[in-house]
Amino acid sequence: DNEICSGDSITFFANGSIAGSTYTFFVNNISIQSSSTQSFDPVDWGIAFTGINEIAVEASTGVASCSTAMASITVQVNAISTVGTITTASSTVCYNALMPALTGSPGTASGTVSYQWQSRDQTTSLFIDINLATTQNYTPTSRLTTDTFFRRLTVSNTGTTTCDALSNVIEIKVDPAPAANITTNINGVVVAGGSTATICSGEEVAFIATPVAGGSYTFTIGGAIVRARADSNVYTTTALIAGDQVGVRVFNGLTGDTAACSADSASITIAV
Repeated sequence: DNEICSGDSITFFANGSIAGSTYTFFVNNISIQSSSTQSFDPVDWGIAFTGINEIAVEASTGVASCSTAMASITVQVNAISTVGTITTASSTVCYNALMPALTGSPGTASGTVSYQWQSRDQTTSLFIDINLATTQNYTPTSRLTTDTFFRRLTVSNTGTTTCDALSNVIEIKVDPAPAANITTNINGVVVAGGSTATICSGEEVAFIATPVAGGSYTFTIGGAIVRARADSNVYTTTALIAGDQVGVRVFNGLTGDTAACSADSASITIAV
């Protein structure tokens, strides 16, 4: 069960009993190091193990009556030959929105392959496991409020060792929600969202959304759309009744921008 992960540090030591012996280390029957040094580090010789490897040492005293002795160890590598890459349909999401699924290509390894997705935000360099995100692909269930990085571990379990390797990293940027504010002017008095505007029956009232550069606007009453999305930030009506609640949904893109993010204002309540 001398099994290691790819890239693991491993050093061999010849337990010689006679001082002044010469130790010759072999890797798969090829002589690599011969000296009085009893330790052997494959990295010093640019050797990276793959598959099954036999490491042997020959101890030589130079005395004719007992010149040599041999010992060997077989080391097997639990290798992840293909880590796989991760991709996503979009690297930008709106504030507090679900991000699109992350797709991972399959990994291949010596053992049974499994996966673990990890993430971190801008405040730390430490990735942490995402709970229950252990499949080849990952469909997020939590909403993003800050730029977040994602990666996937490909795990190989042979029953003797468990090894893992990292995929590429994807950054998902969060597009901030636009400011959404609404006002109206009733006889020289400006009324803002969250307040009540008292009007005369049948009075013409103009509602104004605070402009957003390159934005568009949908006006609602009681949550129902009464003025379809347009680049104009003004909505005028004479059909208000007591109890109506007028609001605006502001988009940070012009009307034709279907990927624009939006935010809803507080509503102005109508009294007649």
